[in-house]
Amino acid sequence: MILLSKIEHNLGVRKILDYKNRKPGVKILDFDIAVIDFTSSLLNVCIGSINKAGQVQSKVNVGVECNGIRKGVIYDMDTVVNALSETIKNIKNDYGIGIKSAFVNVPCYMCQVDQHFVTENVFNKEVDKDVLHNIKNKLLSVPKKDNSVVIDIALTKFILDNNMEVRDPLGKFANQLSASSNIVSLNSEYFTVLNNLFDRVGLQMDGIVMNTLSGLSLLPFSDSERSNVIMINISWEITDITVCSFGKIVYIDTIFAGAKNIVKDVSIGLNISVEDAERFLHHYPVADPLYIKSDLENTVRGINGENITFKLSDMVTFTRDRILDIYEICAQKLADHDIPLAEDYKVCIYGADIEKYTGYLDQVQQVFGLKYKKIPYALFEVEDICYGTGCGMIRYISHHPLLKRESLLNVKKETKHQKKESILKKVMGLLKID
Repeated sequence: MILLSKIEHNLGVRKILDYKNRKPGVKILDFDIAVIDFTSSLLNVCIGSINKAGQVQSKVNVGVECNGIRKGVIYDMDTVVNALSETIKNIKNDYGIGIKSAFVNVPCYMCQVDQHFVTENVFNKEVDKDVLHNIKNKLLSVPKKDNSVVIDIALTKFILDNNMEVRDPLGKFANQLSASSNIVSLNSEYFTVLNNLFDRVGLQMDGIVMNTLSGLSLLPFSDSERSNVIMINISWEITDITVCSFGKIVYIDTIFAGAKNIVKDVSIGLNISVEDAERFLHHYPVADPLYIKSDLENTVRGINGENITFKLSDMVTFTRDRILDIYEICAQKLADHDIPLAEDYKVCIYGADIEKYTGYLDQVQQVFGLKYKKIPYALFEVEDICYGTGCGMIRYISHHPLLKRESLLNVKKETKHQKKESILKKVMGLLKID
């Protein structure tokens, strides 16, 4: 999430409206947050909130094809502007929600992380928002690196003067409050690209989230901040890696391979079209895992017109081998940086694109030497929600003690679908016979 208090003046970023300064007619829905995911195969826009059960509740979840995004970043500005503008327009027409601001995610290879520790004297009083504001400003005072912009204060640990560690110190009594945090910075050139995109689309930028932090927020607190965790986000063209050791981000990296490579493997291996490969990978495992266990045969027309018969175990092999390749590359990169994949590390693999093949992943997990962990569906109220990144961003932002911010949403009284229903009721009322 972006930190505007220090950089908005220097970089000419317009000031984001806070809750008190919001214009009349802009309505807030249960602390709803709008997020845009650029890293999956589809440009995804999701609006949601956290319900009383702690689940991510999605009100809008729309994905559209966009050729202007490559390797998780904006490649063709005009194409992305057109796709995003059309998506926002459709959301307003279909759901009655006009998006005025949103958060956006960025891949790890565009970011860098540094650690910072600060202390604030409270003098035996309750920790209030002013104290947290001072802590935030001190954390932001970390020396800036060339060609980078601070976008987030991530996974902050608060320590009271009795050495008690708390996740949110607001309302606690203390003489002294310390904070240890990961300062996430973004490449300044890409920050300018994102800012230009939001300007052209007519949105305010609520913040920027590093890709893997969205997945880390979906894990239980005991896993994400009190143990060793390796997050592997397999997106469409890239795989982001983040290693956390007890809340400290010790390593981030990106591999330029992802779910797209699995589709290509199946297409080449079976000599079928990319579209057929994607269709079979997507539908069969999600429909019923029994398809895999029974190893059913399927026939598809090849590129040259001939009929090709294959078993679903072939699909499992392609998926397993590619994910294993990605995993081995990750392991080698970590070994090169003296980060051993010991048994005390929990490995979590997720991503909207790879989760299309969840049935295969149940079979694939046996190839890993370490315990392979999937993000539980219990975190989502709707099972067909965009699995992983979008929901993770909403959860991460909602639980952020320093940078929590609502998105600006202009809500109509009636949606397009509700209007159709009301018109139908009026017609039926006119036709009613006593």
